[in-house]
Amino acid sequence: MDPRHTRATRAQRHHLLGDASRLAIVEALEEGPRQIPELSRMIGIHRTTVQGHLDKLMAAGLVDEEPGVPAGRGRPSKRYRLRIPLLGGEPEMRMFVQSLVALIRRAYSEDAIAVSEEEGRSRGQALARVLRHPSLEQTARQVSDTLEHLSFAPTPTAKRNEALAIDLQHCPFRVDPDDPDGPIVCAFHEGLVRGVAEVASGDDVGVRVVPFSAPGLCRVELMNPTSATTTRAGQRRRTPKRATGVGRPEKAARQRRSSA
Repeated sequence: MDPRHTRATRAQRHHLLGDASRLAIVEALEEGPRQIPELSRMIGIHRTTVQGHLDKLMAAGLVDEEPGVPAGRGRPSKRYRLRIPLLGGEPEMRMFVQSLVALIRRAYSEDAIAVSEEEGRSRGQALARVLRHPSLEQTARQVSDTLEHLSFAPTPTAKRNEALAIDLQHCPFRVDPDDPDGPIVCAFHEGLVRGVAEVASGDDVGVRVVPFSAPGLCRVELMNPTSATTTRAGQRRRTPKRATGVGRPEKAARQRRSSA
């Protein structure tokens, strides 16, 4: 398969899921086929608007239309279902992520969160590009573009006090507040944002990630270093210890050498 075709297909999907209502429709369809009246009630938008979003999803080959369950005489209403999982929720992917997190936890014990954040930071730096004329606004735009590419469904950047805030409407790994894997996965995501922001800004930009800032939302906040130093205690995560090798903290490395 031509990799350019695959890349174009992924880009089209990311663009379609960038609309909050369309993303809500896809999330509802992830749980099973639904009819337009049901989607309209769930999402709180008019049926005609729901139909318009479904038309775009069908045109992109992401949604199929099929007869609904008969409810009496006449032609049954149509219902809609996803052709393929779109939000990373398939059982095999979730099981794979859980296995990786378990391996990290066993290998690094109390350093697992720091390792995960440092690895995310390294990945973020690899994804980012240096801006010729950096500013906090341009940095936020690059962070938002990266998160959209990775299917976090970011909202438009908004000014909040001294920070620029981006709300994330979707977690690709479906982490929820009660998920035991949450702290490690969220640390990776915070490191990812920090890595992109550092490369884009060319400076130590302040980064704060707030998991579950509201139901169904996480928040990214970016601020200038001078603002970050005056932020109240606990808002900004301490930078993890530098890693040796592929991300193992020096402490864990020494422990392993001594036990060998």
